[in-house]
Amino acid sequence: SQEILTERSQVTSGENPPTVTVNLPEQVTTGQEYPFDAIVTEPLGDRVLLGTALEEPVGPDGYLTPATLDLTLLPAGGLFKVGQAPATPESRWISAIIIREDGITEVTQRLRVVGQ
Repeated sequence: SQEILTERSQVTSGENPPTVTVNLPEQVTTGQEYPFDAIVTEPLGDRVLLGTALEEPVGPDGYLTPATLDLTLLPAGGLFKVGQAPATPESRWISAIIIREDGITEVTQRLRVVGQ
């Protein structure tokens, strides 16, 4: 049997997509709160950032189901969220989508949720 411990993907588009650093634990226990930060490393200047965070179960259903994005203004240079792990042990996809006038960056990382 094989288990994936860490998995991360990044998709960018545009002339100069934002460079994003992600802070997310690899593993949490069921019901635990966890920090999720997606920080744009370049200075903002007078540019505006929009973004959102998504959490989805790992499984084949997520690949075919389009997600509705609720974008918000990000005045602090990134997303700074606190998530809560589900009550059952299962892996989740945690994603950040950051949009700037010159590009888009989408980062997805696996979060392992284990029993206590």
